[in-house]
Amino acid sequence: METIFSDSKMDIKPLVSVCMITYNQSLYIKQAIEGVLMQETDFPFEFIISDDCSTDSTRKICQYYKELYPDKITLLLPEKNLGISDNFYTTLFSATGKYTAFCEGDDYWIDSHKLQKQVAYLETHPNVGCVYTDFNRLWQANGFLECSVFHTNSKWFPLHSDLATFVCTPSYLAPCTWMFRKELLVKPSFESVDSTFVLFAHMLSKTDIYFLPDTTSVYRLLPESASHSNSLEKTYMRVSGLYTAQMELVKLYNLPMNIKEEIDEKYYLTYLRLLAAFGDKDVIIEMRRALRGKRL
Repeated sequence: METIFSDSKMDIKPLVSVCMITYNQSLYIKQAIEGVLMQETDFPFEFIISDDCSTDSTRKICQYYKELYPDKITLLLPEKNLGISDNFYTTLFSATGKYTAFCEGDDYWIDSHKLQKQVAYLETHPNVGCVYTDFNRLWQANGFLECSVFHTNSKWFPLHSDLATFVCTPSYLAPCTWMFRKELLVKPSFESVDSTFVLFAHMLSKTDIYFLPDTTSVYRLLPESASHSNSLEKTYMRVSGLYTAQMELVKLYNLPMNIKEEIDEKYYLTYLRLLAAFGDKDVIIEMRRALRGKRL
């Protein structure tokens, strides 16, 4: 991997590392980068961007900002495509700050004091390992902006503080708003379709997590992305991959058997038709076993 550093980078160790991964996001990466650069802090922070071999102009835009802010930005340029999971961990493990914040290249920050607020809380609450905030959801296809989603749509976006409940019923917890202590970053022993889901579960198992009600970020919901697709086959691959991660976490954290049974039931009931269409023989057999006796 080629890494572009500045010759004049200051020797002052950053308190916070902001990590951004991107791939073919030329339409959005400028807004994402500028949301980080506008942060007003009384501490130094580094900004690490990793472009995973984009085939559009994303890399050129990142290089432009690197030239403008050589003392602030570190640009990682893998020589071959790593994939979203490996790019995620490679970038986060390169962070040197006490705290790590994360934002993907199609999301962006709207609060210039986001980092300052989160650091202030973490510095005064040593029992807390992660602070996340409220967010807006932008429906890119029609421009609709859903504001303060955790507050206005709590039924579909519950706040989680319990490991078993989160593993059983994973929901979107706005990784673009997170700040967490560097020592909490651990790469799991299994592959997952959603690295942030596994990381948040790990943090719940190790530390207290605090929700800051301020709305600091925008999550951009695209018609087609790693977490959302109009393709039924891609949707099947994601939901089945997420289910596999849930089962791995049940074993890893020795969660009660009733949690596994609840995950099974929710998975097979929710995705009954999808699994019947794309699942292999073993999946169909397991689905029949899990739903035996249920009134459908």
